[in-house]
Amino acid sequence: MKPIEVVPIPFYIIGVDIIGPLKSTSRGNKYILSVIDYYTKYAEAEALPNQEAVTVARALENIFARHGMPLVLLTDQDSNENLKRDGPGLTIPNRWIVRAI
Repeated sequence: MKPIEVVPIPFYIIGVDIIGPLKSTSRGNKYILSVIDYYTKYAEAEALPNQEAVTVARALENIFARHGMPLVLLTDQDSNENLKRDGPGLTIPNRWIVRAI
């Protein structure tokens, strides 16, 4: 394991994970997207009906609209079959560096 670098400001590094499948809710949600800020330890969760890439991207977009875009997005490298199905050769790295355009 590599040590995590020192975090200088809120929402500089966030951790993202998908929990589920769980028992379906009355609204048809079976998964939970969890997002945790490494600086403040602030956590946010969003209910999801599935774990497809488009669904997860829309949920992350909502969170980023409220808090700003992180510089680093960490994942656990889980092999979610639905994410792999969304495109040929799609791989999910455990660390994404987000650069401003």
